[in-house]
Amino acid sequence: MGVPELELKFDAEPDAELPPFSDLASSGVRQVVLTSTYWDTADRRIMALGCSLRFRSASDGSERGWTLKVPAARSERDIVARHEVTRDGEPDQPPPELLAIVRTGLLGEAPSVAATITTHRTLIRLDRSGDEAPVELADDRVESEVGGAPGPSFREIEAELVGAGTLALLDEVGSRLGAAGFRPATVRSKVQRVLGKHPSLIEAPKRLRGAASVREFLVATIGASTRQLLVNDPGVRLGADPEAVHQARVATRRLRSDLKTFGPMLSGDAVDRMRDELAWLGELLGNVRDPQVLEERLMAQAAAFDEVAGVDEDAIADLTDLLAERARFHHSQLVNAMDGDRYSALVADLLAMTNEPPVASAKLASKTAAPIAEQLARK
Repeated sequence: MGVPELELKFDAEPDAELPPFSDLASSGVRQVVLTSTYWDTADRRIMALGCSLRFRSASDGSERGWTLKVPAARSERDIVARHEVTRDGEPDQPPPELLAIVRTGLLGEAPSVAATITTHRTLIRLDRSGDEAPVELADDRVESEVGGAPGPSFREIEAELVGAGTLALLDEVGSRLGAAGFRPATVRSKVQRVLGKHPSLIEAPKRLRGAASVREFLVATIGASTRQLLVNDPGVRLGADPEAVHQARVATRRLRSDLKTFGPMLSGDAVDRMRDELAWLGELLGNVRDPQVLEERLMAQAAAFDEVAGVDEDAIADLTDLLAERARFHHSQLVNAMDGDRYSALVADLLAMTNEPPVASAKLASKTAAPIAEQLARK
Protein backbone atom coordinates (compact mmCIF):
# COMPACT_ATOMS: atom_id res chain seq x y z
CA MET A 1 0.00 0.00 0.00
CA GLY A 2 2.98 2.28 0.59
CA VAL A 3 3.01 5.75 2.09
CA PRO A 4 -0.44 7.32 2.60
CA GLU A 5 -1.47 10.35 0.59
CA LEU A 6 -0.58 13.49 2.59
CA GLU A 7 -2.01 16.82 1.49
CA LEU A 8 -3.15 20.24 2.61
CA LYS A 9 -6.40 21.67 1.27
CA PHE A 10 -7.38 25.32 1.08
CA ASP A 11 -10.60 27.08 0.13
CA ALA A 12 -10.09 29.77 -2.51
CA GLU A 13 -12.10 32.63 -3.97
CA PRO A 14 -12.42 32.48 -7.79
CA ASP A 15 -10.20 35.52 -8.38
CA ALA A 16 -7.64 34.98 -5.58
CA GLU A 17 -4.02 34.95 -6.78
CA LEU A 18 -1.55 32.30 -5.68
CA PRO A 19 1.63 33.46 -3.96
CA PRO A 20 4.80 33.23 -6.06
CA PHE A 21 6.57 29.87 -6.09
CA SER A 22 9.17 30.69 -8.76
CA ASP A 23 12.01 29.69 -6.41
CA LEU A 24 10.52 26.21 -6.02
CA ALA A 25 8.91 25.41 -9.37
CA SER A 26 10.76 22.46 -10.89
CA SER A 27 8.69 22.09 -14.04
CA GLY A 28 6.27 24.00 -16.19
CA VAL A 29 2.60 24.44 -15.48
CA ARG A 30 0.41 21.55 -16.64
CA GLN A 31 -3.34 21.74 -17.17
CA VAL A 32 -5.75 18.81 -17.21
CA VAL A 33 -9.48 18.20 -16.90
CA LEU A 34 -10.49 15.39 -14.54
CA THR A 35 -13.94 13.80 -14.70
CA SER A 36 -14.81 11.82 -11.58
CA THR A 37 -17.94 9.76 -10.95
CA TYR A 38 -18.45 9.07 -7.24
CA TRP A 39 -20.41 6.06 -6.06
CA ASP A 40 -22.23 5.61 -2.75
CA THR A 41 -25.47 4.35 -1.27
CA ALA A 42 -28.56 6.54 -1.02
CA ASP A 43 -27.78 7.30 2.64
CA ARG A 44 -24.05 7.84 1.94
CA ARG A 45 -22.67 4.87 3.88
CA ILE A 46 -19.27 4.96 2.15
CA MET A 47 -18.92 8.63 3.06
CA ALA A 48 -19.98 7.83 6.62
CA LEU A 49 -16.87 5.64 6.89
CA GLY A 50 -14.78 8.65 5.83
CA CYS A 51 -14.08 6.92 2.50
CA SER A 52 -14.77 7.82 -1.12
CA LEU A 53 -15.13 5.60 -4.18
CA ARG A 54 -14.74 7.04 -7.67
CA PHE A 55 -14.02 6.33 -11.30
CA ARG A 56 -11.83 9.08 -12.80
CA SER A 57 -10.46 9.84 -16.23
CA ALA A 58 -8.07 12.59 -17.28
CA SER A 59 -8.28 14.60 -20.51
CA ASP A 60 -4.60 13.97 -21.25
CA GLY A 61 -4.88 10.20 -20.75
CA SER A 62 -2.69 10.25 -17.65
CA GLU A 63 -5.37 8.60 -15.51
CA ARG A 64 -8.27 6.24 -16.00
CA GLY A 65 -9.59 3.86 -13.39
CA TRP A 66 -11.09 3.33 -9.95
CA THR A 67 -9.83 4.73 -6.65
CA LEU A 68 -10.98 4.01 -3.11
CA LYS A 69 -9.68 6.48 -0.53
CA VAL A 70 -9.56 5.31 3.08
CA PRO A 71 -8.71 7.80 5.84
CA ALA A 72 -5.59 7.13 7.87
CA ALA A 73 -6.40 6.41 11.50
CA ARG A 74 -4.16 9.29 12.59
CA SER A 75 -3.27 12.59 10.93
CA GLU A 76 -1.41 15.70 12.02
CA ARG A 77 -2.60 19.29 12.14
CA ASP A 78 -4.52 20.23 8.98
CA ILE A 79 -2.91 17.48 6.91
CA VAL A 80 -5.37 15.17 5.18
CA ALA A 81 -3.91 11.65 5.38
CA ARG A 82 -5.51 8.90 3.28
CA HIS A 83 -4.65 5.53 1.81
CA GLU A 84 -5.43 5.11 -1.88
CA VAL A 85 -6.36 1.78 -3.45
CA THR A 86 -6.52 1.84 -7.25
CA ARG A 87 -7.90 -0.70 -9.70
CA ASP A 88 -8.48 -0.85 -13.44
CA GLY A 89 -11.99 -1.36 -14.72
CA GLU A 90 -14.88 0.08 -16.63
CA PRO A 91 -16.95 2.99 -15.26
CA ASP A 92 -20.25 1.10 -15.08
CA GLN A 93 -19.46 -1.04 -12.02
CA PRO A 94 -17.01 -0.71 -9.08
CA PRO A 95 -14.47 -3.54 -8.73
CA PRO A 96 -15.57 -6.15 -6.16
CA GLU A 97 -12.24 -5.96 -4.32
CA LEU A 98 -12.82 -2.26 -3.57
CA LEU A 99 -16.38 -2.88 -2.42
CA ALA A 100 -15.05 -5.63 -0.13
CA ILE A 101 -13.00 -3.04 1.79
CA VAL A 102 -16.15 -1.05 2.70
CA ARG A 103 -18.53 -4.02 2.90
CA THR A 104 -19.22 -3.57 6.63
CA GLY A 105 -20.44 -0.02 6.11
CA LEU A 106 -22.53 -0.95 3.08
CA LEU A 107 -24.55 -3.44 5.17
CA GLY A 108 -25.49 -5.35 2.04
CA GLU A 109 -26.65 -2.36 -0.02
CA ALA A 110 -25.17 -1.85 -3.50
CA PRO A 111 -23.82 1.64 -4.30
CA SER A 112 -24.78 3.68 -7.34
CA VAL A 113 -23.68 6.99 -8.90
CA ALA A 114 -23.98 9.74 -6.29
CA ALA A 115 -22.28 12.68 -8.05
CA THR A 116 -20.16 13.62 -11.05
CA ILE A 117 -17.38 16.13 -10.46
CA THR A 118 -15.43 17.87 -13.23
CA THR A 119 -12.17 19.47 -12.10
CA HIS A 120 -10.22 21.93 -14.25
CA ARG A 121 -6.79 21.48 -12.67
CA THR A 122 -3.64 23.56 -13.02
CA LEU A 123 -0.60 21.66 -11.71
CA ILE A 124 2.78 22.96 -10.58
CA ARG A 125 5.48 20.68 -9.18
CA LEU A 126 7.48 22.33 -6.41
CA ASP A 127 10.89 20.97 -5.49
CA ARG A 128 14.04 21.86 -3.63
CA SER A 129 17.28 19.95 -3.30
CA GLY A 130 17.89 17.99 -0.11
CA ASP A 131 15.88 15.38 1.80
CA GLU A 132 12.57 17.19 1.43
CA ALA A 133 9.99 15.42 -0.69
CA PRO A 134 8.58 17.40 -3.65
CA VAL A 135 5.11 18.92 -3.44
CA GLU A 136 2.52 19.00 -6.19
CA LEU A 137 0.38 22.12 -6.10
CA ALA A 138 -3.05 21.81 -7.72
CA ASP A 139 -5.29 24.80 -8.41
CA ASP A 140 -8.72 23.19 -8.90
CA ARG A 141 -11.83 24.83 -10.31
CA VAL A 142 -14.67 22.42 -9.68
CA GLU A 143 -18.08 21.89 -11.26
CA SER A 144 -20.50 19.18 -10.19
CA GLU A 145 -23.71 17.38 -11.05
CA VAL A 146 -25.98 15.58 -8.57
CA GLY A 147 -29.02 13.61 -9.68
CA GLY A 148 -28.90 15.10 -13.17
CA ALA A 149 -28.97 18.68 -11.86
CA PRO A 150 -26.11 21.16 -11.45
CA GLY A 151 -24.42 20.94 -8.07
CA PRO A 152 -22.02 23.26 -6.21
CA SER A 153 -19.14 24.95 -8.02
CA PHE A 154 -16.06 26.11 -6.14
CA ARG A 155 -12.30 26.57 -6.22
CA GLU A 156 -9.89 24.61 -4.07
CA ILE A 157 -6.12 24.51 -3.68
CA GLU A 158 -4.36 21.23 -2.87
CA ALA A 159 -0.71 20.79 -1.88
CA GLU A 160 0.24 17.12 -1.89
CA LEU A 161 3.47 15.47 -0.80
CA VAL A 162 4.98 13.42 -3.63
CA GLY A 163 6.65 10.25 -2.37
CA ALA A 164 8.28 9.76 1.02
CA GLY A 165 10.30 12.35 2.89
CA THR A 166 10.07 15.08 5.47
CA LEU A 167 7.08 17.40 5.66
CA ALA A 168 9.25 20.53 5.62
CA LEU A 169 8.43 21.65 2.08
CA LEU A 170 4.73 20.81 2.47
CA ASP A 171 4.65 22.92 5.64
CA GLU A 172 6.40 25.78 3.87
CA VAL A 173 3.98 25.72 0.94
CA GLY A 174 1.09 25.68 3.40
CA SER A 175 2.55 28.64 5.28
CA ARG A 176 2.93 30.65 2.07
CA LEU A 177 -0.66 29.93 1.07
CA GLY A 178 -1.86 30.91 4.55
CA ALA A 179 0.12 34.15 4.46
CA ALA A 180 -1.48 34.95 1.09
CA GLY A 181 -4.94 34.71 2.64
CA PHE A 182 -5.92 31.15 1.76
CA ARG A 183 -7.65 29.33 4.62
CA PRO A 184 -7.66 25.59 5.37
CA ALA A 185 -10.63 23.89 3.72
CA THR A 186 -13.62 23.48 5.99
CA VAL A 187 -14.50 20.18 4.25
CA ARG A 188 -11.86 17.53 3.69
CA SER A 189 -12.96 16.19 0.27
CA LYS A 190 -14.63 17.48 -2.89
CA VAL A 191 -17.39 14.89 -2.82
CA GLN A 192 -18.33 15.78 0.75
CA ARG A 193 -18.52 19.41 -0.27
CA VAL A 194 -20.76 18.54 -3.22
CA LEU A 195 -23.07 16.13 -1.38
CA GLY A 196 -23.37 18.09 1.83
CA LYS A 197 -23.03 17.28 5.52
CA HIS A 198 -20.94 14.26 6.43
CA PRO A 199 -23.38 11.54 7.56
CA SER A 200 -22.85 9.22 10.50
CA LEU A 201 -23.29 5.48 10.73
CA ILE A 202 -24.61 5.98 14.25
CA GLU A 203 -26.66 8.98 15.26
CA ALA A 204 -25.51 8.87 18.86
CA PRO A 205 -24.79 12.08 20.79
CA LYS A 206 -21.12 12.77 21.37
CA ARG A 207 -21.84 14.78 24.52
CA LEU A 208 -24.46 14.11 27.15
CA ARG A 209 -26.54 16.54 29.13
CA GLY A 210 -26.15 16.43 32.89
CA ALA A 211 -29.69 15.09 33.21
CA ALA A 212 -29.30 12.47 30.48
CA SER A 213 -31.41 9.36 30.98
CA VAL A 214 -30.08 5.84 31.35
CA ARG A 215 -31.20 5.09 27.79
CA GLU A 216 -29.41 8.19 26.42
CA PHE A 217 -26.30 7.31 28.42
CA LEU A 218 -26.18 3.77 27.01
CA VAL A 219 -26.80 4.97 23.44
CA ALA A 220 -23.91 7.45 23.72
CA THR A 221 -21.51 5.07 25.51
CA ILE A 222 -22.04 2.03 23.30
CA GLY A 223 -22.41 4.19 20.19
CA ALA A 224 -19.08 5.99 20.60
CA SER A 225 -17.05 2.76 20.69
CA THR A 226 -19.14 1.10 17.98
CA ARG A 227 -18.52 4.11 15.74
CA GLN A 228 -14.79 3.89 16.48
CA LEU A 229 -14.77 0.22 15.50
CA LEU A 230 -16.69 0.75 12.25
CA VAL A 231 -14.79 3.78 10.94
CA ASN A 232 -11.53 1.86 11.39
CA ASP A 233 -12.92 -1.27 9.72
CA PRO A 234 -11.72 -0.32 6.17
CA GLY A 235 -8.24 0.55 7.46
CA VAL A 236 -8.03 -2.76 9.31
CA ARG A 237 -8.99 -4.65 6.15
CA LEU A 238 -6.34 -2.83 4.11
CA GLY A 239 -3.57 -3.86 6.46
CA ALA A 240 -1.54 -0.74 5.66
CA ASP A 241 -2.36 1.20 8.82
CA PRO A 242 -1.26 -0.30 12.17
CA GLU A 243 -3.02 2.58 13.94
CA ALA A 244 -6.38 1.43 12.50
CA VAL A 245 -5.82 -2.01 14.06
CA HIS A 246 -4.91 -0.34 17.35
CA GLN A 247 -7.99 1.90 17.33
CA ALA A 248 -10.30 -1.02 16.49
CA ARG A 249 -8.75 -3.07 19.29
CA VAL A 250 -9.21 -0.21 21.75
CA ALA A 251 -12.87 0.03 20.70
CA THR A 252 -13.49 -3.67 21.39
CA ARG A 253 -11.78 -3.43 24.79
CA ARG A 254 -13.78 -0.35 25.75
CA LEU A 255 -17.03 -1.97 24.65
CA ARG A 256 -16.31 -5.08 26.75
CA SER A 257 -15.39 -2.93 29.74
CA ASP A 258 -18.46 -0.71 29.45
CA LEU A 259 -20.78 -3.66 28.98
CA LYS A 260 -19.34 -5.28 32.11
CA THR A 261 -19.53 -2.09 34.15
CA PHE A 262 -22.97 -0.97 33.02
CA GLY A 263 -24.36 -4.44 32.31
CA PRO A 264 -26.75 -4.25 35.31
CA MET A 265 -28.65 -1.57 33.36
CA LEU A 266 -29.33 -4.07 30.57
CA SER A 267 -31.62 -7.08 30.44
CA GLY A 268 -31.31 -10.65 29.16
CA ASP A 269 -28.22 -12.56 28.13
CA ALA A 270 -27.32 -10.04 25.40
CA VAL A 271 -24.48 -8.55 27.44
CA ASP A 272 -22.65 -11.82 28.13
CA ARG A 273 -23.05 -12.96 24.53
CA MET A 274 -21.83 -9.62 23.21
CA ARG A 275 -18.80 -9.61 25.52
CA ASP A 276 -17.86 -13.12 24.35
CA GLU A 277 -18.05 -12.05 20.71
CA LEU A 278 -16.03 -8.89 21.39
CA ALA A 279 -13.39 -11.02 23.15
CA TRP A 280 -13.19 -13.18 20.01
CA LEU A 281 -12.71 -10.12 17.79
CA GLY A 282 -10.27 -8.53 20.24
CA GLU A 283 -8.09 -11.65 20.16
CA LEU A 284 -7.98 -11.59 16.36
CA LEU A 285 -7.02 -7.90 16.39
CA GLY A 286 -4.45 -8.52 19.13
CA ASN A 287 -2.80 -11.29 17.12
CA VAL A 288 -2.11 -8.69 14.41
CA ARG A 289 -1.27 -5.78 16.69
CA ASP A 290 1.09 -7.53 19.13
CA PRO A 291 3.84 -8.36 16.57
CA GLN A 292 3.46 -4.83 15.16
CA VAL A 293 4.14 -3.37 18.61
CA LEU A 294 7.08 -5.72 19.15
CA GLU A 295 8.57 -4.67 15.82
CA GLU A 296 8.17 -0.98 16.70
CA ARG A 297 9.86 -1.49 20.08
CA LEU A 298 12.64 -3.58 18.55
CA MET A 299 13.42 -0.90 15.99
CA ALA A 300 13.43 1.84 18.65
CA GLN A 301 15.73 -0.12 20.95
CA ALA A 302 18.04 -1.09 18.08
CA ALA A 303 18.36 2.58 17.11
CA ALA A 304 19.19 3.51 20.71
CA PHE A 305 21.82 0.74 21.06
CA ASP A 306 23.29 1.56 17.66
CA GLU A 307 24.16 5.07 18.85
CA VAL A 308 26.10 3.62 21.80
CA ALA A 309 27.76 0.40 20.70
CA GLY A 310 26.34 -0.66 17.34
CA VAL A 311 24.02 -3.55 16.56
CA ASP A 312 23.96 -6.61 14.32
CA GLU A 313 21.85 -5.21 11.49
CA ASP A 314 21.37 -8.63 9.86
CA ALA A 315 20.01 -10.09 13.09
CA ILE A 316 17.67 -7.14 13.57
CA ALA A 317 16.44 -7.51 9.97
CA ASP A 318 15.78 -11.24 10.53
CA LEU A 319 13.73 -10.47 13.64
CA THR A 320 11.73 -7.67 12.04
CA ASP A 321 11.03 -9.85 8.99
CA LEU A 322 9.79 -12.63 11.27
CA LEU A 323 7.50 -10.26 13.18
CA ALA A 324 6.18 -8.70 9.97
CA GLU A 325 5.45 -12.14 8.53
CA ARG A 326 3.61 -13.11 11.71
CA ALA A 327 1.51 -9.91 11.50
CA ARG A 328 0.69 -10.61 7.82
CA PHE A 329 -0.39 -14.19 8.62
CA HIS A 330 -2.69 -13.10 11.42
CA HIS A 331 -4.01 -10.23 9.32
CA SER A 332 -5.17 -12.66 6.64
CA GLN A 333 -6.98 -14.65 9.33
CA LEU A 334 -8.54 -11.46 10.68
CA VAL A 335 -9.83 -10.36 7.27
CA ASN A 336 -11.26 -13.82 6.62
CA ALA A 337 -13.12 -13.58 9.91
CA MET A 338 -14.37 -10.06 9.08
CA ASP A 339 -15.75 -11.43 5.80
CA GLY A 340 -17.71 -14.07 7.70
CA ASP A 341 -21.19 -14.26 9.17
CA ARG A 342 -19.97 -14.12 12.77
CA TYR A 343 -18.46 -10.66 12.41
CA SER A 344 -21.45 -9.42 10.41
CA ALA A 345 -23.76 -10.62 13.19
CA LEU A 346 -21.60 -8.85 15.80
CA VAL A 347 -21.78 -5.56 13.90
CA ALA A 348 -25.55 -5.93 13.48
CA ASP A 349 -25.95 -6.62 17.22
CA LEU A 350 -23.81 -3.60 18.14
CA LEU A 351 -25.86 -1.33 15.87
CA ALA A 352 -29.10 -2.72 17.29
CA MET A 353 -27.87 -2.27 20.87
CA THR A 354 -26.82 1.30 20.09
CA ASN A 355 -30.10 2.25 18.44
CA GLU A 356 -32.28 0.55 21.03
CA PRO A 357 -30.37 -0.67 24.10
CA PRO A 358 -32.25 -3.42 25.97
CA VAL A 359 -32.62 -1.51 29.23
CA ALA A 360 -33.73 -3.70 32.13
CA SER A 361 -37.02 -1.80 32.50
CA ALA A 362 -38.88 1.17 31.05
CA LYS A 363 -38.77 2.83 34.46
CA LEU A 364 -34.98 2.50 34.64
CA ALA A 365 -34.57 3.74 31.05
CA SER A 366 -36.09 7.12 31.95
CA LYS A 367 -34.11 7.66 35.17
CA THR A 368 -31.19 10.10 35.33
CA ALA A 369 -28.06 8.13 34.45
CA ALA A 370 -25.34 10.03 36.34
CA PRO A 371 -25.86 8.71 39.90
CA ILE A 372 -26.55 5.15 38.70
CA ALA A 373 -23.54 5.06 36.36
CA GLU A 374 -21.29 6.52 39.04
CA GLN A 375 -22.33 3.86 41.53
CA LEU A 376 -21.72 1.07 39.01
CA ALA A 377 -18.35 2.51 38.00
CA ARG A 378 -17.20 2.68 41.61
CA LYS A 379 -17.93 -1.02 42.03
